[in-house]
Order: sequence, then structure tokens, then C-alpha cells
Amino acid sequence: MSPGVGTRLVNTAFNFCRGNPWIDWLDLQVLSNNLPAKRLYFRCGFVMTGEIAD
Repeated sequence: MSPGVGTRLVNTAFNFCRGNPWIDWLDLQVLSNNLPAKRLYFRCGFVMTGEIAD
């Protein structure tokens, strides 16, 4: 099974950042009730480092 569009987009962003030595941190923000997005980001290796109330 091939990866979905979301996974491919995240991987493209990762690859872009890995290819650029001046980028050493990649982060994102997502609303707490956007569970599909949160699952995607966790599957792709993101970890939660903080939380801001919606």
C-alpha cells in the first residue's frame, strides 16, 4: 500500500529540510480537535513539545 497524500507531503517537507543545512528545526501547529492531522503527524515522527489552549 502506498502512502497517502498527507504522508507524501510531510515526507517532502522533511526531505527539503534535510537537504538544507541552515534548517535545523521543523515544527507545526495543529488545533487539538484535528485528530486526523494529529495522527498523521505522530505517525510521521513528530512529537508534542508543548500545548497552547485553543
